[in-house]
Amino acid sequence: MKNSKNVLLLLLLQIVALPLAAEDRLSAQQVVEKMAANADEMELAGEEWGYWRESVEKKLDSRNRIEEEKKKLRRTIWLEGKQYMELVKINDQDPDIGEKKEEAERKEKFVKALKDEKNNPEDDDPTWKQLIQKYDYSLLSSDGKAAYLISFRPKESGVSERNRADKIFNNLSGKLWIDEDFNLIRASASLRRGLRFGMGLVGKLEKLDIDYQCQKYETMWLPSSLDLQFNARLMVFKSVRQQVNVRFFDPFRRPSI
Repeated sequence: MKNSKNVLLLLLLQIVALPLAAEDRLSAQQVVEKMAANADEMELAGEEWGYWRESVEKKLDSRNRIEEEKKKLRRTIWLEGKQYMELVKINDQDPDIGEKKEEAERKEKFVKALKDEKNNPEDDDPTWKQLIQKYDYSLLSSDGKAAYLISFRPKESGVSERNRADKIFNNLSGKLWIDEDFNLIRASASLRRGLRFGMGLVGKLEKLDIDYQCQKYETMWLPSSLDLQFNARLMVFKSVRQQVNVRFFDPFRRPSI
């Protein structure tokens, strides 16, 4: 009789705990909001960190065969207090005179854009908190690679579209891998439909696939890889197919002045 009573008591405790467990479980939206808050903090702290970045750009033909391949090595420097990826090598060689001139012009444009941003704060890149407001989220069964696996899709209405980047963000769907401390481990996304720019006269982005991964370094979560593949049509006539694979490595703290 005593054993039966203990079993009954245990069952009752489990039943009482069920609503509590359901209440404690976070929704997909809550998980993403916590991730975004972490990511914004990391991004701010990450301004004091740099790294080396190697990118391999491949131009593809209509059958996705490689027509041309170029490798670029860059490293972080700071201009006007902001991170800038300075060109160091192209195909394992020092840049030639023409490439150095292009890099100098790129630096000038970067500094000018920073000054323009100060005058036009609305042109600043969106924060993670702003970015996540563009999507609806759903929890998926974990694949064992992260504590939370979440799918996202664009909201049907009520999202801002200030520029071309917004137009692309507003049409992406994909998945997020988030750890138990609400840090982003990986994000993958694809374009849901082709996008026209300038009534289709400037160009059309027909396909875009993105895979972005992070890794922990000391107390920071920093990018580790970024893979892109896109198909586009420029000025109606020219088709472009390109694959870009980026690797980030050897992070370092901003040198003291």
